[in-house]
Amino acid sequence: MHVRDAHIALISVALLVGACGGPARQGSKGQPRAAYRNPVRVRQPVARVPTRPRPLPVIAKLYAVRTDEPVVALTFDDGPDPKNTPQILDLLARYGSHATFFVLGSAAAHYPELVRRAAANGNEVANHGWGHNRMTLLTRGRVIEEIRRGSHQITQLVEQKPRSLRPPYGAYNEGVVHAANDLGETVVLWSIDTRDWTNPPPSQIASRILGNVHPGSIILLHDGGGRRTSTVRALPMILQGLRRRGYRVVPVKDLVRLGTAVVQDPDT
Repeated sequence: MHVRDAHIALISVALLVGACGGPARQGSKGQPRAAYRNPVRVRQPVARVPTRPRPLPVIAKLYAVRTDEPVVALTFDDGPDPKNTPQILDLLARYGSHATFFVLGSAAAHYPELVRRAAANGNEVANHGWGHNRMTLLTRGRVIEEIRRGSHQITQLVEQKPRSLRPPYGAYNEGVVHAANDLGETVVLWSIDTRDWTNPPPSQIASRILGNVHPGSIILLHDGGGRRTSTVRALPMILQGLRRRGYRVVPVKDLVRLGTAVVQDPDT
């Protein structure tokens, strides 16, 4: 090719490249700039990842929740019981309410279908230890064993580790609280004691709740550990009375999400 022809070819290539917008230019940090001043942006669809509730923090111990929302938590101890628990589950379902059941691991092993039913109905299944032992009289090793065995039994049945522990008799000390917290569980006590374990008249159980309830109350009841006919008969009065006052009944785990934990006994 002659020099003149080569020169003409180079000019032609330059003109052709210029007509096509030229090569991408380098930015200040060596990154190529867009060849066009106003490129068309194609929005890629963003896959929506279902959000899960954030896990609750481990609170040392809990008596109630400070909230302006009209919500309370009913809690039932010492079950499951083959006579009382099914009736209580039926009543909760009839009134569209959900509770927290602090179950004994040993009882859950005998009546696993009741534990599964409670969870399937939207109730919370929480830990009451393996046996009904006063944990303040046990060594740290025994306390840990009681909590772990109860928790393991519940996890096997409902496939979710409990986040709450209520020590039997509500008996606790620093050792019990620290053991529970170390195992990822909050010690949950109560702000209203119905003393239903003494089998008072059903109306008396209901009046102890309805006369003292406030937003964020945690209420102590029992579905196991003995004759609980008064508790079962009181429950419709309790649920109707709470509904008339505008309260919703939710598990403890949901109550905690709606306010600030009360970690000191309200009566002290």
